Amino acid sequence: MYLPADLNTLSPEQLRALATQLIARVEDRDREIEEKTREVGEKERELRYRQTRIDQLNQEISILRRYQFGRRSEQLSSDQMNLLDEAID
Repeated sequence: MYLPADLNTLSPEQLRALATQLIARVEDRDREIEEKTREVGEKERELRYRQTRIDQLNQEISILRRYQFGRRSEQLSSDQMNLLDEAID
C-alpha cells in the first residue's frame, strides 16, 4: 500500500479511500490474530493432554517396576532362610 509523505496533499476522496484501505488492513490483521490465538489455545490443550498422558505412563512404569523389582523379588526363599539360620547358629 502506498502512503504519501504528506497527507495534506490528498483530496477528501483520496483520504476516505486511504482510510477504508487502512481499516480493511486492520480488520484483516485482527482476524489473523484471532486465528493465531485460537491455534495457540488448541496447541496448549494438546500439550497439556500429552503431558498428562506422559505423567500417567511414567507412574504406571514406576508401579510396574516396583512390582517387578520390589520386595517380593528380594525376599529370601526357604532354602536361603535355612542357610542363613545355619550360618547364624
